[in-house]
Amino acid sequence: MLSDIVSQENLELIRQEVGSFIEEIKEQCVKDIKPWKEFFAVFKPPQWNISSIEQRMVTNILHYRFNYIVLCLTIFCLRLLFSPIVLFSLVICLVFTIYLNFISKRPIIISGTPLTPKGKLIASAIFSLLFLIISGSLEQISWTLLISFGICSLHMIFRPRSVTATANKSYEDTKLSSLFKFDSKLDKSSDDVENPDVDELSGSSSNFVRRRSNPQN
Repeated sequence: MLSDIVSQENLELIRQEVGSFIEEIKEQCVKDIKPWKEFFAVFKPPQWNISSIEQRMVTNILHYRFNYIVLCLTIFCLRLLFSPIVLFSLVICLVFTIYLNFISKRPIIISGTPLTPKGKLIASAIFSLLFLIISGSLEQISWTLLISFGICSLHMIFRPRSVTATANKSYEDTKLSSLFKFDSKLDKSSDDVENPDVDELSGSSSNFVRRRSNPQN
């Protein structure tokens, strides 16, 4: 049992940190994740210029950010499922890190100097990095991250911006403009080929932000 080798205080601390992290992730995902039917609804090539691609990518990453996180985690879990050596290596690194930082109570002395808690974290990171390199897991993890990034980037480029996504982006830009007293370059564009109603939505967002910023008016 874990309670036999970890003090009750450290065990409770680990439970609280893991529990709070999981609850925060659940709350954010439930609140902000968009329907997958909408996520995969339609794909269309953008206008092949930097401004159009940048607008589409920025809007999509803000609107579907949690969908992208879930997609990347799914790809990573599939990699672990089909590459047991990667899973085994990560478990070894995790066990070593937990043991060194939470379980081991004996001081670790290097060159006559005991390691501080920060030093233990650095030692754990160095060991994990070296172990992943030696086992070949780091290369597989790097390829997995590269594939995930590529898939998400293609979606950002070929997924047309919805009216809702564009309105949310316009609202965020308008809110920043009112707070920091500058105009967003994206809001200055006079035409939105994908969503011609964006100017009207942006104007509504601007009025809403001004009313919130000046309640006395």
